[in-house]
Amino acid sequence: MQRQIELLCLRESQKVADLGTGVGDFVVKLSESERICSSLTVHAFDFVSEGLRRAELRSLRSAANQRGVRSRLVLADLEVSRRLGIPAATGSYDAVLASLLIGYLREPQLVLEEIHRILRPGGRLVLSTLKRDADISKIHVDGLQELRMGRASQALGDGAAEQIDELARDFLNDASRILDLEERGRFKFWDPQEITAAVRQAGFRNISAELAFGDPPQAVLVAAEASGS
Repeated sequence: MQRQIELLCLRESQKVADLGTGVGDFVVKLSESERICSSLTVHAFDFVSEGLRRAELRSLRSAANQRGVRSRLVLADLEVSRRLGIPAATGSYDAVLASLLIGYLREPQLVLEEIHRILRPGGRLVLSTLKRDADISKIHVDGLQELRMGRASQALGDGAAEQIDELARDFLNDASRILDLEERGRFKFWDPQEITAAVRQAGFRNISAELAFGDPPQAVLVAAEASGS
């Protein structure tokens, strides 16, 4: 997550959309950033209300909330269609994060086009997605270890151990669910060339891709800018 935050190139008073926020890792990780910007506004989108509830608790307890990062949770179906898109105005965000979201979507190209729409011209997109042959269990074990060892665990305050144990169960469930979804054709692994081409087709420019998440790396990380004047 820290590398994704770096690639967002956030500046003071910007407005950020966190699509597929899950349990709120992005806002919590902002509390660990050495260069956290003041007066950031984060809108955390997800379609799982229970996940949003836990994200809200983590956000309120995090140091980021005390350092001028304002967050709002938005319950929204990110399975967009031609008629129904992301519930946000055109050009309303300076940056969008979509961490490990794209692989779950039925219409990823439509979502990328919607992300381009809600970004201002020159706005930043950072997304990550599992690469082909990814070791699902390693990703979740590494993520849990990072949470336990990082300053974010301190930011959670009282009850941190209980919350981390709950997240551990979630990680294991997610790993099992991804494999099941792939078998049923409901989850897609991407290679760097494929996801880069999809981002370019959606109208983005200055696209970069790198491998990330562990050694060996388990995911593709893409950064790009929205085109426009």
